[in-house]
Amino acid sequence: MPLAGDQSARTDDGRVVEALRGEIDRLRARLTQAEREAAAHASALLDVGRELSVALEPADLLARLATRAGTLTCADVALVVQWDAREERHRVEGVYGLDADRAELVRHAGHDDGLYQRSGGRRRLSRVWVARLGCDSELSIPMEWGGCVVGVLTVLWRAGREPSAREAALAEGLAHQAAVALENARLVADLRAASRLKSEFVATMSHELRTPLNVIMGYTDLLLEEAFGTLVPDQQNAIARIQRSSRELFDLISATLDLNRLEAGRLDVSLERVSLTDLLADLEADTAARLDARGLELRWELAADLPDLETDRTKLRTVLKNLVGNAIKFTERGHVSITVEPADEAVVFTVADTGIGIREQDLPVIFEMFRQVENVNTRRYGGVGLGLYIVKRLVEELGGEVAVESEWGVGTRFRVHLPLRARRRVAGGRRDSAL
Repeated sequence: MPLAGDQSARTDDGRVVEALRGEIDRLRARLTQAEREAAAHASALLDVGRELSVALEPADLLARLATRAGTLTCADVALVVQWDAREERHRVEGVYGLDADRAELVRHAGHDDGLYQRSGGRRRLSRVWVARLGCDSELSIPMEWGGCVVGVLTVLWRAGREPSAREAALAEGLAHQAAVALENARLVADLRAASRLKSEFVATMSHELRTPLNVIMGYTDLLLEEAFGTLVPDQQNAIARIQRSSRELFDLISATLDLNRLEAGRLDVSLERVSLTDLLADLEADTAARLDARGLELRWELAADLPDLETDRTKLRTVLKNLVGNAIKFTERGHVSITVEPADEAVVFTVADTGIGIREQDLPVIFEMFRQVENVNTRRYGGVGLGLYIVKRLVEELGGEVAVESEWGVGTRFRVHLPLRARRRVAGGRRDSAL
């Protein structure tokens, strides 16, 4: 028969076990809730990071940050302030939760050093301004990058409310993301400025180089025409070489200028009705004048029923000139054929050669800028790798496509497919309907 003491002990043990189980359940529930809050915290910061990453203008970025900071921390007011180290002043750039009058008031006050004060090593909104904005409590988080404070994120609450630990952590994370986004925006602005200066420099240099080069080319033409007197064969050969080199240099300068315009987005499409017969006759004459003494055969095969194109004559001529010039440059013997034929609401231009060809592994990169498939130390051919890049970009500008087929040691075939009517580009890179 069990003793009463033993029964009492077992009862006490059961109560202890039940209490422990209850405590474990409560700990699990708190842990689950903490995990959920951490996941929500990370998700919120990830969403804000994505939103800020697309805002490259500082004003837009800081306005978005103020709104997101206010809504995520359930604050009544949010201010995003940049610190101008040069002027040693704060500038309020983002405002959330204030009417137009108060927003203007605080923006103007941002030029006053009294808006923020140092407290405990940090800049905090002065108590005078906390009250003036109708709030009771505030939290100011520095936006730091590279050990320097670039701004302050301030969130404020009314009715005696204090920020929770979760809201304070969110504000810390937002301030860090804002500092990163601001640095990215600054880098983008610096890149834009550098690109603009580069474009202006290239345009100026191209003009300055082409002007004397045009004079050289003009005089060589006159000399070869014997406008200044009869030339002996050796003189003609020397001047012909000067002429070819001058034209190669002129083409290189033109390609650099075209590249500069393409990268700056200033190469507009000017549509006009283009007679392919006239364009190709002009190109054939120009190409014949540039041929050297290799005896390379050029075959121009034009369909009899070629339609006119509604396109940009200058850009189309540049495309064909680059393709034909490339074919000639990389073909030491044999022939280069230029075939033009109509297709379904389009025209197909094919430039084929019996030259050195392109290795299969090199085909994916030939349209990239400054890419040469030969080893830079051993190549025998000139150029800097801009021609095919410009061809592809211009063909795309004209609404067409360019493709290439090649076999190493056998030859290469480029095919350009252009619509009968190109589409005019409009703002944002879109195209309106065909003319």
